[in-house]
Amino acid sequence: MGLPKHRLQAQQLGGRTLFEVFVCPFSQLEIVNKEIHDLYTEADNARQAYDANEDPTRESKLEKLLQLCEKDKELLLPKLIDDRGLLQAQLKPSAGSSKAQQPDQTIQYLSELMPNMHKPPPTFADLPDALELLPKPLPLMPIDLTTIRNSPQAQMELPQLVVSTEDCGAEFLARNIGWGLASTPDEHTVLIATYQLGIGLMAAVLQYLSINPKPTGNTVDSSSATEPTLRPDLLLFIRSVLMCKCEAKNHKDDLLEAQEELRKKMAIWSPVHHANREYMLCYAAAGYLLRFYAVTNGGANMKAISPEFDLRDDLSRLKVMHASLQVLSIILQQMYHQLPKFPVPLGASQSYPNSVIFYRADQIEKLVDLREFAAGDKDTLLLVYEVLLELPNGPGMSHPIGLIWPKGMPKFVRDKWRVKMPLGLPNKPLDLPSLRCCVKDILGGLCALHHRKIVHRDIRFPNILVMPGNNYVLIDFEHSGRADDVPPFEPLRHWAPECQQPDAPAPYTTAADIFSVGALMKKYPIESDELALSLCKWLSADDPAQRPSASEALKHAWFMTDV
Repeated sequence: MGLPKHRLQAQQLGGRTLFEVFVCPFSQLEIVNKEIHDLYTEADNARQAYDANEDPTRESKLEKLLQLCEKDKELLLPKLIDDRGLLQAQLKPSAGSSKAQQPDQTIQYLSELMPNMHKPPPTFADLPDALELLPKPLPLMPIDLTTIRNSPQAQMELPQLVVSTEDCGAEFLARNIGWGLASTPDEHTVLIATYQLGIGLMAAVLQYLSINPKPTGNTVDSSSATEPTLRPDLLLFIRSVLMCKCEAKNHKDDLLEAQEELRKKMAIWSPVHHANREYMLCYAAAGYLLRFYAVTNGGANMKAISPEFDLRDDLSRLKVMHASLQVLSIILQQMYHQLPKFPVPLGASQSYPNSVIFYRADQIEKLVDLREFAAGDKDTLLLVYEVLLELPNGPGMSHPIGLIWPKGMPKFVRDKWRVKMPLGLPNKPLDLPSLRCCVKDILGGLCALHHRKIVHRDIRFPNILVMPGNNYVLIDFEHSGRADDVPPFEPLRHWAPECQQPDAPAPYTTAADIFSVGALMKKYPIESDELALSLCKWLSADDPAQRPSASEALKHAWFMTDV
């Protein structure tokens, strides 16, 4: 498998098939080695330039691709590299078809496979012990069909597993199935093979459907350590949410170890990213063995949902790809029914005029520029956090009723402070029952704050999160302070009328917080609910003396009846 043979193929195929057959199957694994990554990038640019206008500089760039192939030849697909006829066949449409006459039918094929999105995913208890085959056989190029070893078992099972693209024109999907079939499950290519058979296949289908997944490899954990904070070997993110993961080992005897690492690595997920998701689908590979699993949050429960597949067998690899697309169907149902509509980007940050929020896997970190606050107000802000940390948890909660519980006191970094908070879900109430729960929780939180002479001063829906158990909590205490003090900054637009006097600043009282809760209710159509309307008018009274305290408001009849 020398370089001259590679060069001959590159010249004959114009680099196009080299890219499709060599680079596509493994480059997406997020190669860590910078030199290899740079070679791949230059080679890819050369291929695109050649496809566009036959750039004469392609020769030197393609040479770098050949160097990449030579350097990592053990990681390539030997079966494809050694079969020149197969390489050439990949350039041509399948026999009996013409791209001009028969457009690719992958979308029609997938539409018949994808589940009804109005149907929720199966519960953890209802997941089968062995995923069924797809209702239709997978498409495969005729040339790839000839590589499957003939046997009585193959003759019996193949009609349910694959169909030629001569009879099914889903050629895009067929090429991906061919790559998975060609993968070799030896020690050096376990990760490559399992990528093409699992997450790589799912990612290709999602990209075809314009869902834009992000498949990635383990760029953090290159050891064999099993601490739960480390990353699995392969991950599939969709809309910033981890939807599937894989752990791969070189030797078949390590399957149980791979399974245990699936249970531990990135096993705890937050409602911010996963909302009401019950379980995550995943798979473990060891040598030539592969098996699919489902694991619940925290790794508390784990069950196998497939047999152990032997990747040395062509039929088993086809069955793995059937299972992968079944897993993808369940993932899509989870996305539709269980994930937040606007998930927070895991690992990303969001910048605001005076602060930056960093989203971690299990918490957020907020960096606040204290120079925007009046001199001496730092002490008041510290007092607010001391009060929050002293509050007891609510019944069955990991936080006080209606209030977020900081993870320790803020730490000062030059002119900024850093505070850590648990993750919650930014989700406004969708109906009156949810609004009632929200208002009740927020009033409960204000009871605790007001009893300690603390006011929030910035009660708005952007500053309310939903925690596990559908509990609403107030966040963002940077505007908070002592009750009855004059705030050391300009009035905010949503404050009560008595506080909207910039020329004659007035003290901010607990009644002003109550007015803001009434303003939350006004954003909903409550006119048809007499009890809700009466509470809203009470909370929003123009005269602050006519507004109830938080504890008085909680005794209102609206909280005593069903909506």
